[in-house]
Amino acid sequence: MLFSSWLFMSTSMLAERLIPTVTLTL
Repeated sequence: MLFSSWLFMSTSMLAERLIPTVTLTL
């Protein structure tokens, strides 16, 4: 349970960094 919540947190943090970059690239 703890690992899945940590994985979700890290994934959302990565998405917040990657999405603007992908948007600017497109």
